[in-house]
Amino acid sequence: MEAIITANFVWLADPGHAWLKVPHDALSKLGLSPENFSPYSYLDGEAMYLEEDMDAPVFIWAAEDAGLEFGTTDKFYNVSAPCRGKRPNAQGKLDFGAFKAAWRKREGMAPAG
Repeated sequence: MEAIITANFVWLADPGHAWLKVPHDALSKLGLSPENFSPYSYLDGEAMYLEEDMDAPVFIWAAEDAGLEFGTTDKFYNVSAPCRGKRPNAQGKLDFGAFKAAWRKREGMAPAG
């Protein structure tokens, strides 16, 4: 499939965690919205800050499936990353069970049982 966007996204990390900053328009082009992610990500008017363990992989999988070509840049903070002060994703519906099931399916593994 031909790439739909070429972009560079920023990983924001602090001593405790990391988030991938993805502009809302990039999410929209992939058919993703805040509901597709967990409440552990953050957002503002410009972007979503996708939590590294569950939410960033959901975006990366969708991007790969769509042929999105992208790079990343790392930005590390020795104190809390600024995205921690953004609005929590109150619309988030992804939970660990749903993420684990999607991951197992993507990896060609049988459902946990």
